[in-house]
Amino acid sequence: MGFAIDFTAAMKDQEQEGLAQGDDVRLIESIGETERWYEKLEDSFHVHVETLSPSAFLDGAAKFLRSVGLEGLTQISVDEEALPRGQAQAKTDLKQAVQECSEYLSKKGESVRTVEITSHGRNERFSLLADFSYRRKHRPMQPPIELEVQAMSNELGPKKGESFADYRARMNALDSNLQGRKEVYDQIEAGRRAVLSDFAHHLSEAFPGVKLQFYERLVPGEA
Repeated sequence: MGFAIDFTAAMKDQEQEGLAQGDDVRLIESIGETERWYEKLEDSFHVHVETLSPSAFLDGAAKFLRSVGLEGLTQISVDEEALPRGQAQAKTDLKQAVQECSEYLSKKGESVRTVEITSHGRNERFSLLADFSYRRKHRPMQPPIELEVQAMSNELGPKKGESFADYRARMNALDSNLQGRKEVYDQIEAGRRAVLSDFAHHLSEAFPGVKLQFYERLVPGEA
């Protein structure tokens, strides 16, 4: 069983004060309830420049990942090219990957268009993969920041040192025990809700001054 959680973050209006906006490049705005449909249509043709800088995004993402224990194998790409550029890709943990990216962003400045961070981790209930994406410029209907979290229950995956035959036998036994199966899936559901709550809390702490929208879906092919 697996699932994914999509987090969408957009800067609040007060974060935009004092920032300039051109005729064809506008800052992200919240659409009010009184805005007419043709105003929304007109707004959709503009490109918004996110008020959160690439460096600030990196700091927030790193803080969130540390808070939830996703400090394992990490890969960061800037403008759709993996770091370090022009070198063989070595396996790095969160700390190393963030340091490399921070040094690169300090040289590139605000010219960076996109940043993507993929990090792995594991807690007592789930094996987790988090994928952060950031767009400096985006259409109004596109979120500037997205976080997708995929999780596989440790209870339903192979245990450390367990052979495939033993794993298959354990899963077959679980499937044939309706009461036991229900109890396991109830525990997974409780763990899922705990992950949602915990991640939402740490995400709001890592990106203060943002509004969050939460989406949840099963990973295609999983049940």
